[in-house]
Amino acid sequence: MEMRIGIDLVSLNEFELATKQNRRLISRLFSENERSLNLRQLAGNFALKECLIKTLPQDSEFRFVDFEILRDVNGKPFTKRHGKIKKELRSWNIEISLSNKANLILGELLRYR
Repeated sequence: MEMRIGIDLVSLNEFELATKQNRRLISRLFSENERSLNLRQLAGNFALKECLIKTLPQDSEFRFVDFEILRDVNGKPFTKRHGKIKKELRSWNIEISLSNKANLILGELLRYR
């Protein structure tokens, strides 16, 4: 079995400040479907996207909007892949997890085949 692991920690305060200072940041990082999420969920999605980047080869053509993190009816996050990243990851399974406490959000991503 081949595995890749990515972990990322996001400060909710810093994420909020960054999105207020750069209004285009939300549209560059998140799909239309994701933009309806609240700020804490967006920060978690950003952490998970950063986790994925850490597992990809350096020459990967990753676009943030092509890797969506959505929520099921129970609030559990799941992924949808589009564009070049869908093709690049077609043979890989992805498991994700989010934890948060106060101002910090921890994302973990396991990519395996």
